[in-house]
Amino acid sequence: MPPMDSPDSGGAPSSRGPDPTPLPSGFLPLAEDDPAAVGPFRLVGQLGAGGMGAVYGALDAAERHVAVKVVHARHAADAVFRAQFAREAELLRRVDAECAPAFLGADPDAERPWMATEFVPGATLSAHVREHGVLTADRLLSFAAGTAEALAAVHHAGVVHRDIKPANVILAPSGPKVLDFGIARATDDRSPEEGVFGTPGWIAPERLDGGENTPAVDMFAWGGLVVYAATGHGPFGAGDTATLIARARAAEPDLEGVPEDLLPLVSRALSRDPAERPASVEAFAAVLDLTGAGEPSDDLRTRLWALLTGAWTGFAAVRGAGPWVAAAGSVGMLTGSSALVGAGTTAGGAMAAQAGGAGTIAGMSKLTAVVVATATATAVTTGAWIGGRLYSDQPVLPFGEQSATAEPSSEAEGERVEFRGMTLTLPEGWTALTVEEEFGNFSVEEERVTEEWMVLYPGGQEGCEGVDWTWGYGPELVRCHHVRVLGPAGIDYGGEAWQPIDRATPDGRQGRFGPGTDAGPCPYDVELSPVDPGVTYADLDYETVAVGDREASYAVGPRHCADMNAENAEFSSFEQRSWLLDEPQILIVDEYGIEELDAILAGAEWRRIEEEQTQTVEFRGMTLELPAAWEVERREETGTPFEGPPVTSEAVTVTPNPGPDCDSPALVATCPQFHLLGPAGIAVGYEINPMTEDDPYYPRTDVVLCPLPPYVRGPGEVVEEQGLAPVGERTAYYRVWEIGCMPLGEQLPPGGSLETFYEQRYWLLPESEILVVDEYTTPGLGEILARADLPA
Repeated sequence: MPPMDSPDSGGAPSSRGPDPTPLPSGFLPLAEDDPAAVGPFRLVGQLGAGGMGAVYGALDAAERHVAVKVVHARHAADAVFRAQFAREAELLRRVDAECAPAFLGADPDAERPWMATEFVPGATLSAHVREHGVLTADRLLSFAAGTAEALAAVHHAGVVHRDIKPANVILAPSGPKVLDFGIARATDDRSPEEGVFGTPGWIAPERLDGGENTPAVDMFAWGGLVVYAATGHGPFGAGDTATLIARARAAEPDLEGVPEDLLPLVSRALSRDPAERPASVEAFAAVLDLTGAGEPSDDLRTRLWALLTGAWTGFAAVRGAGPWVAAAGSVGMLTGSSALVGAGTTAGGAMAAQAGGAGTIAGMSKLTAVVVATATATAVTTGAWIGGRLYSDQPVLPFGEQSATAEPSSEAEGERVEFRGMTLTLPEGWTALTVEEEFGNFSVEEERVTEEWMVLYPGGQEGCEGVDWTWGYGPELVRCHHVRVLGPAGIDYGGEAWQPIDRATPDGRQGRFGPGTDAGPCPYDVELSPVDPGVTYADLDYETVAVGDREASYAVGPRHCADMNAENAEFSSFEQRSWLLDEPQILIVDEYGIEELDAILAGAEWRRIEEEQTQTVEFRGMTLELPAAWEVERREETGTPFEGPPVTSEAVTVTPNPGPDCDSPALVATCPQFHLLGPAGIAVGYEINPMTEDDPYYPRTDVVLCPLPPYVRGPGEVVEEQGLAPVGERTAYYRVWEIGCMPLGEQLPPGGSLETFYEQRYWLLPESEILVVDEYTTPGLGEILARADLPA
């Protein structure tokens, strides 16, 4: 199961009923069939729902903020799933850290199993660095000390985290929090693993060579984490998989920008020899000594709390702000037995009496957390659920204390990986690698796009050793049966001839994945067929399938390839499968017919991506929620049609990815934007005449510059479309047009004709006098408009 502070993603549930109580930021109202309470926790709202369950924000009896995950009923009936859930709960239960989300309890035997942890409201380190820059001075030292404390607690509990990286640390208002124990492993777990899990550049070199999982693995990543927090880049930079692995094995890490006082400790942590790295508790104490926090006679956690109290400032609660009010009504608690309802109620009463409204766990030290009364401990012990330390009368000690009943699991189980909010549970022995590299049309000179993608493959394949992974094709990688999981850049450049894979087909749906201008080598050990020259995109079979609780467009059909084993490398074809998810911009490609993949995708879980805050944009009675990083420019504009008086109204230009090209009027065609236009824009919208739903938006009489490739097409490649689409509670005319244009830097020859076109789409509401124009196929814009606040 994913960490409880990482909410799943799903559609907004139907409202429980007319409830005027405001919800905390980032929360959705409870659905009609949601419980009012789970175990001893009262639900406030839903954080999200995924393929495996739903995550709720909740309150305990002392009004502390809690995240509770409840398993879907369909998985609750699966004995194997229940056993895996119980093992994960037991592993998390062993960890007691100030800088890791507190495990509060779980009931794997309930009718629908649940797990509760501390609610963490902050942004990830990677998101914070992107938006606000690196950490400096006392904030950097606090970060280094807090993350070292979390690892010291994890290692003391007999666990190796194995996935330390910037995306797995939350900068909460109360301190840094290390999370995502999805691939954590007990140190004495000797069950074999065929794969190496993690992200190149963060995996310790001994693990790359098949060495054991030891706490030193986490300390290598911790050193890189401090480098990233101080400089904004990892210790081995960026590059493809082979480059990053080679650097981790042999290159000196890039430590320029790390403060001198931290440099010796970080350098030791990044040693290729695990024996030279500091232990986590040693690093924790060393960083605290650099800060001078607390009294030397104090225990380490007391000193850490003194440091965070004085130096950890300026980190906002990204979600969860606002009043937390438990849902009204009672549907009954999700428990294993009716007796637990009474036990939970009794415990709640005792805790409320003892706590006296002590505030949230996120806002107080675990050192000062209240120890519950004897009645509470008795209720917890006699109930069915496993209580965390705060609810089971166990003292909170520096680095925790392993329960006498906590036996490490020796059973091998599948690993969990995450990509753009999607979490997949892989079968035993599979390997997952994250690759960072450049995407683009490499047949022409143009700006490259650097982005991460993921490769997954089953174990036991000799052909997967030493592969230089690339998002395109290489002769060596096709001998490894694998799955590609790609993001926006892979979609934009993943089609044949590097065309966008979701816009290159006559019917507007995704075509084959095949970046490049040639066929590429055939996959290894798959069934090949003779090439049918009459095969087109229309010969692909499309259907809508589920990936977790989201819908994907699934395409299957033949793709051409060069059979390298045949004489003269003759052309053949093979069956390619792909899943395209528009909203999270994910493309999954399987060219080997891997049977387990269907079940893996069916069990996908989703979280709400909260790394970016949102901003509210109002325009002519319409309210849109846009990512905070998108640049919004307002202006007054006047439109003067050929006939009729001038019309003046407000207009808004939105730039999703502002960059240097957007600052230059001469390069505006290379800056993806969309526009919100009012009466003035509509008045001159078609050749400086009033525009209707039967016209494209073309407010000029000369040739327009083409938007930046890959949005440019050849003649007839854009499928013009007419229909209706929702904008809030209203219905807009939705149109897709093919617009002739002139590429930047070229001129139309005398008497010549246009040979390049681009796709324009717009949403027109004549009565509201609102026109939304998008000439860059902005991902997610249709969904943003559909969720707009625009009453009917």
